[in-house]
Amino acid sequence: MKRMFQAQDRNVADAQILPSVSVAWALLAACLALAMLVLVGGYVFESAALRQLAPTWPAMVPQTAWGLVTLTLAQAFWLRGEGQWNRRLRLLFLFGALGMAVIGIQDQMYPLPDPDTTPLSINPLRLAPTGRMAPATISGVFLMVVILGLQGVRGRWARYLHAALASAGILLCLVAMVAYLFDAPALAKVTYLSDMAFHTATGFLLLYMAALCASPEGSWLPDLLADSMGGQMARLVLPLAVIGPILLCYLALSTTEHGLISPNLRLSALAICLLFLAAVTALRGARYQNIAARRSVLEEKRLRDVLDGLDKAVFVIDLQGRLRMMNLAAEAMAGESPEAFLHEGRFHSIDNRQPLLGASHPFRRLLNSPTTRELHCGWIDAEGREHALKITATLTRKGQGFAEALRILAIEDQTESWIFRENISRTERLDAIGQMAGGVAHEMANILGAARLSVDTILLETEGLSETQRAKVLAVRSVCERGTDLTERLLNLTRDRASEKEAIELTAKLVTIVDLARQAIPSAVLLRLDMSPTPVYIRCIPTDLESAILNLVLNASHAIMEGSGHGEITLRCQTMPGGKVAIAVVDNGPGMSQALLRHVREPFYTTRESLGGTGLGLPMVENFARQADGSFELSSIEGKGTVATLSFETVTDVQTSAPQTALRLPDLSGLLFMVVEDDPHFHDILAQSLQVLGAEVISARSAAEALGKCTTGLEKAPDILISDIILPGGVDGYRLATKCRHQWPELKVLYMSGYTDQLSRSGRLVQGLLLRKPLALDGLVNAIELTLSNPPGVMLAPATEATGSPA
Repeated sequence: MKRMFQAQDRNVADAQILPSVSVAWALLAACLALAMLVLVGGYVFESAALRQLAPTWPAMVPQTAWGLVTLTLAQAFWLRGEGQWNRRLRLLFLFGALGMAVIGIQDQMYPLPDPDTTPLSINPLRLAPTGRMAPATISGVFLMVVILGLQGVRGRWARYLHAALASAGILLCLVAMVAYLFDAPALAKVTYLSDMAFHTATGFLLLYMAALCASPEGSWLPDLLADSMGGQMARLVLPLAVIGPILLCYLALSTTEHGLISPNLRLSALAICLLFLAAVTALRGARYQNIAARRSVLEEKRLRDVLDGLDKAVFVIDLQGRLRMMNLAAEAMAGESPEAFLHEGRFHSIDNRQPLLGASHPFRRLLNSPTTRELHCGWIDAEGREHALKITATLTRKGQGFAEALRILAIEDQTESWIFRENISRTERLDAIGQMAGGVAHEMANILGAARLSVDTILLETEGLSETQRAKVLAVRSVCERGTDLTERLLNLTRDRASEKEAIELTAKLVTIVDLARQAIPSAVLLRLDMSPTPVYIRCIPTDLESAILNLVLNASHAIMEGSGHGEITLRCQTMPGGKVAIAVVDNGPGMSQALLRHVREPFYTTRESLGGTGLGLPMVENFARQADGSFELSSIEGKGTVATLSFETVTDVQTSAPQTALRLPDLSGLLFMVVEDDPHFHDILAQSLQVLGAEVISARSAAEALGKCTTGLEKAPDILISDIILPGGVDGYRLATKCRHQWPELKVLYMSGYTDQLSRSGRLVQGLLLRKPLALDGLVNAIELTLSNPPGVMLAPATEATGSPA
């Protein structure tokens, strides 16, 4: 859209410049024809009518005619271009014009005497005077020389001065020409204009107009020649506004001189005519303004129709943050108060449900940061559905098809694509970490979650702990964080997550990747890490980097094991000139032939089809390198080994993360939670953590037990149901939430799972946030606050129950 408006601006600019150059050539041709007509017809063929248009009017002297010729040719060679000969001839004709002006000054100071009345010693050649240049003509020559000199100077002040001087010359010529029309004898008494002929003023008028047309930038001429409503109005009104008063005044003067009307009647008639002329001009201007306004409304409607056809929500705001326009998708998303949605809407981080407030608010970040152009965040709609949003900001500057600078915010709902990417497992990644069962991941999450919640709960009661005891508890917490990080990194390799690029420190990252890779390769293959301890940063998606390097390491391991059965792999990281860093996976396996090397990077090409190879590993590595603005090179020598190299641009402007704020402890007093979890340890720790925060807890270890407590009757309806998705007894957490919602319509729901994707809604009838195990207390607190601050999620129609089952 922005490019479309820029193209329109360029077309308008071309439409303004090209006609003005053509007009300049036409004006120069007319001026040259006028000067040559006077020189040839007036002085060669001695036609007095061509030298002076009326017997009592001054004549155009030869110096003036030659001055017009030289100035015309100087302007013509400027229009031809900046060639060397063009510049030389232009300077030659400029000096010729200055010579004519100097002769005119000499004639003014030392006029040639009449040969019939002066002695021979004073006028030995008996030259007859042909007249002299008027002071106005001499100054006109100098003014035109200055104008032509300014045409070669760049800069805004030079353009404005050029336009001002040319306009002043046009005004001077019009004064002289109109004076001939009204009172030529009176003009002869004005010393400055006394000897300036009518066709001299006409010739200079043509020159000044040609100079404006040749360089219209900074003048009023582009507005006059513009192919727009304003230009059309100017071309229609300007002749009427300029010629009309002159003709009316001339008619009034003529009728008075011939005795047709008295002076007083002349003035009254002139006033009425000028009033009528002003009214016609004003009405014409109003008409074109109305047409322009209607056209603007139609253009805005057309733009709105285009925006309404987009599936993205588009908000157009000014630099002050005021909303100027939005499409239908934006209206549906923002509801009744779009301004409040933009500036006060509740958004959160998808990873940990941390509310994005203050400077972290997505729209505030996009509007205030000159570098941030897009970001991702979560949002819960009025029906309780969580959405993954991608928000993109574009700045349009004034003059790019817009009357003012505007910001365009485009919001794309990527929930389905996030769900799709998070549910698809890549075969090469599963091969990189082995067959990792979902049940094992679930049990690990329960164990780590119980330990982490226990530690967080103990830390809330620090009054009875000594420093030694507190240090031991923090050590346990650190171990839980390491276990959680390891589990999360293993799970990340089994799903494709849509993430933003971030600056990664390679030294620490490669150490963790090597530790993970050593668990996936046979002991007969030695894996070494060779790198400098100096920190090096690159910008990419962390999980994609892990996947790419693990893929290359496993490829090398497969080649070694299918060859000699033992060997060595070296993961080498080294900086290169030009601000780049290279990560190379080097093995001493059997290598590849050149014929095989030409095909291995083709999609679906594999030499391990019988062993489960898909042929997608190396194409995915190459695609990752391209998306990270890097490169991927592969070389091999048969019998010697293979070298796979990833190269990236290093990052220097790395911003460190803000220090983690202290855990906020909300007061959950007066709230009743129903906790349904089959793991006994995690169940007990979760209930105790909620009780420490002041909440009342109803515990159940299966859906049947929870439903039994519902049917026996409770004194108070639960506020929030926190349930694991996988439960024993045939009723999972989704169906439990559906049954509980039928009994308590205002019940809010939080789901838990060790491996179900956070944004997945498969099999879910009652909407609610989904927490990934192992839980940390801060993530649980954020999710509870976010759930309490939003209305209960809607319950879908029962037919959607068959759309999927929990992962």
